[in-house]
Amino acid sequence: MRVFLPMTRRSSRDLLSVLQALGLALALTNNASCSSPRNDAHEADKADFIADSSNESATKAESESVVAEGGDTARALLVTAANRARLGLATAPLPAAEEIGQTEGVGLVISAEPLAQLDAELAAARTAATASHAAQARAEALYADQVSVSLAVVEEARHQAANDVGQVAWTERRLALEWGPRTAGSPFGNDSSRRLWLDRLTSGRAALVRVQFPLGTALRSRTPILHLESLTAGSPDSRSGAARVVWPAPEDPNLPGPAFLALVDGGGLPQIGERLRARADDLHRQRGVRIPESAVVLSGGSAWVYVEVAEVGGATPPAPSRFVRRAIPVSSLSRSGAGQAAVGDGYFVASGFSAGEHVVTQGAGLLLAQEIGAGSSGADEED
Repeated sequence: MRVFLPMTRRSSRDLLSVLQALGLALALTNNASCSSPRNDAHEADKADFIADSSNESATKAESESVVAEGGDTARALLVTAANRARLGLATAPLPAAEEIGQTEGVGLVISAEPLAQLDAELAAARTAATASHAAQARAEALYADQVSVSLAVVEEARHQAANDVGQVAWTERRLALEWGPRTAGSPFGNDSSRRLWLDRLTSGRAALVRVQFPLGTALRSRTPILHLESLTAGSPDSRSGAARVVWPAPEDPNLPGPAFLALVDGGGLPQIGERLRARADDLHRQRGVRIPESAVVLSGGSAWVYVEVAEVGGATPPAPSRFVRRAIPVSSLSRSGAGQAAVGDGYFVASGFSAGEHVVTQGAGLLLAQEIGAGSSGADEED
């Protein structure tokens, strides 16, 4: 038997409050059970991101301004000991080096036509001298036999023979004055050597160059080794190399200073009238350092070396390590140059570096990438 009790207005409100409370509790319980996996996954992803960020920052080099040698301010890369080992950086002290100084001059490719003309004049003078000497001998013989030859004819033959001999001597002296004497090493003083080189010059297999050095130049030798280089930039036929034969050139009052004549043969010969850059060893010796090839990196059309520097007022080496990128002349990378030249497995540099400075010999490219990346990040952050 069911009994229905009459409900008052107050009891109805109390029952409604109880039901609302129960519904809210159930909803909270369901939400908590459903959202917990998503929250855990989000927290895990956040932890992984933080870990990745920590690892990335651990390998990224920072930078700061430091006072470099000479009081200049430079940007230095800061690398911790752990990152230094991770990047595989290796450094080595710069050894002191010394090389013979070089002086630069100007070379001009000249024509061999005056030489060929003088050679022809000498040959003609010798032929004439031979003929006049024979005529003199015949005249003297006939005069001695009293065969219709007067003393005047004999004297005229002697005079002509003397003139022709004098012409030969004068032509030979002109050859020595204009192209250098045989005693000074001129290949034109000997008949066979001169004609050999004339054949090569006229056939385009050799070139004749006059080289002029500034007044007061003190060279190490009277016949130095001349390094000639074409001044024509980008020419496919341009070349550089040492002259084959070198000897002192006759003095020119209009061009004071040591001068030389040089013969160049081989391929890619310069043309007549072309100017060349000439270098020769002088009496001065330059002191500097030798930079290993492995330490040089190229960026922006320049050559660079990373130098490990000590913190001002700190110990050496500092912790963390500090590396400054320092420029070297691009001409240092040339195998031959005045002041910067290849020495062994490195490059001689006369200025800008000191013996004993530590440079990065392994991993310089990684430092360059780190520095360029740091500079790009810094620019993005400023934007």
